[in-house]
Amino acid sequence: MQVLSRAAQTRARDFIFEHGRVLEQAKYEEVSARWRGFLSNPGAEIVGYLHDYPRLVPAELRDALLHAAISHLEAQGTSLEMHDILCTLRLAESKGLPAGARQTLVNLLTPVVDRAVVRDPARWGDYGLMPVEVVYSPDALFAPMLADVVSANLDYEIAQHAENGIWRPRWDWSGMVPEAWEQARKDWTGWLTMRMLTILKNFGRLEA
Repeated sequence: MQVLSRAAQTRARDFIFEHGRVLEQAKYEEVSARWRGFLSNPGAEIVGYLHDYPRLVPAELRDALLHAAISHLEAQGTSLEMHDILCTLRLAESKGLPAGARQTLVNLLTPVVDRAVVRDPARWGDYGLMPVEVVYSPDALFAPMLADVVSANLDYEIAQHAENGIWRPRWDWSGMVPEAWEQARKDWTGWLTMRMLTILKNFGRLEA
């Protein structure tokens, strides 16, 4: 049986402490307002997980949360922020989601995704919603809509990986919590590299 080492536990506690400080330094109301009450990010994604694991909560609560997530999406229109889009997309892709709710979400997300995805290759180095973040496999919900740019975006990402085979974050918040950023950057580099290799594998873009 594997156990988490004491060193790993210490790193986890330090991570929680450092990120907790970020929230302590700002008023909760301001943070909540910035992220629209957390209804989409991470709220919508969590609702998706509750449908994947339905025994965790009563069906009435799960249905109510799904209704709230859809109502929030309807109220936002096409102004949904990119992180909200990704969380709502994960809800739409939940295997346990009722088919009718999934179609409703797809209908609502279609114009939002169409507006938000960065199609201009000249802007792919900036922080924005990349095509392969939405279409991470040929079977993704919006693969047909973004088919004209996904292949080029995959080519771009392959060209961006460093000599040692990694993908680094396109963002940098070292100015906010400099003492935590170095470790966070390493953590994000690992996650981004794993994600990109998975995407490339999904599209048959890894050499055999």
